[in-house]
Amino acid sequence: DLWEIGNEACGELLHPMVAEYIEILKKEKMWKHTNDVTQKVLHMSVATMKNRIVNSQRVKRKGRGISSTSPSQIKHIIPIFHGDWNTKPTGTGQIDTVVHCGHSLVGNMAFTLNHVDISTLWSIASAKDKYQHRRVWKVSNHSFHGP
Repeated sequence: DLWEIGNEACGELLHPMVAEYIEILKKEKMWKHTNDVTQKVLHMSVATMKNRIVNSQRVKRKGRGISSTSPSQIKHIIPIFHGDWNTKPTGTGQIDTVVHCGHSLVGNMAFTLNHVDISTLWSIASAKDKYQHRRVWKVSNHSFHGP
């Protein structure tokens, strides 16, 4: 499965790598699909690839998966960029927190505060324990400013 070979990357990151993955799999005689299927995969749009990944994840996990985010009004507080990411200068990024908990939100777990630079795809992750996570969230909540 190309998605698993691509380390379960999102559609945007997987899409430019598909041709190279298929070439390597063919060379290693591990690509078992017809030329018709191969051409369809190679000509798949980013949006279609994203949809296929999301749908296959839902089937495997029988639902949306585990979420540690509770509904809140945070989306109205933090400005969200809508537009063309390809024109953003280096240094423009996206920040998110991720919980690393396995298959359960019970017990010990780790959190990372992640920053991805949009133009270079450079990623910085900072690990936090569950109590630091709460402090980081409070600090982050007050340090975001409007566009």
